[in-house]
Amino acid sequence: MRERREEKKLIDTKKRTEMRERREEKKLIDTKKRTEMRERREENKRFAGELLEKSKKKRREQIEENIVRVFEPRAGLGNRVIDEVAEAEVKYNKLRKRVRESEAEHMALHKANMEMINEWKERAVKSSERLEYLEYNNTETSDGWSTPTPNDLVLRLEQKILELQGELKQVRNLANPSP
Repeated sequence: MRERREEKKLIDTKKRTEMRERREEKKLIDTKKRTEMRERREENKRFAGELLEKSKKKRREQIEENIVRVFEPRAGLGNRVIDEVAEAEVKYNKLRKRVRESEAEHMALHKANMEMINEWKERAVKSSERLEYLEYNNTETSDGWSTPTPNDLVLRLEQKILELQGELKQVRNLANPSP
C-alpha cells in the first residue's frame, strides 16, 4: 500500500513537472512569436513611412513642374495674380490674428454696452419717465452687432481671395486651353 502511494506520488510529481515544462516552453514560443510580430509591424511601419515620404516628394516635384509649365507662357499676368493672392492671404492671416486678439475686447465692449442699455431701461421703468435711448441693433452686421467686427472684415477679405482665385483659374485656362 505504502509503495503504491509513493509510486503514485512520484508519477504525479513527474506529470506536474512535465506540465510545467510544457507551459514554460509554450510561454517561450509565445513570447518569441510576439516579438517577431512586433518586429514585423515596426518594419512595415518604417517601410510605409518611406513610401509615403517618396510619394510626397514626387508629388511636390510634379506640382512644381506643373506650376512652371502653366505660368511660363504668360509669366507676367500669372505672377501678378499669384502675388495678389499671396498678399491677400497674408492680409487675411494678419486679420485673423487680430480677430483672435481683439475678440475678448470686443465681447467686453458689447457686454458693457448691453449693461448700460439695461441700466437705462431700468431707470426709465423705475422713474416712470419716458427716456429716449438708442436701440443697440440699429444697423445689424452678420453677427447682430451695431459696429462692424473684425470678423466682417475677414469675410470681405475671404470674398476677395475667392475672386482672385477665380482670376487665377482664368489665367491657367488661357495658358493651357482645352481642345
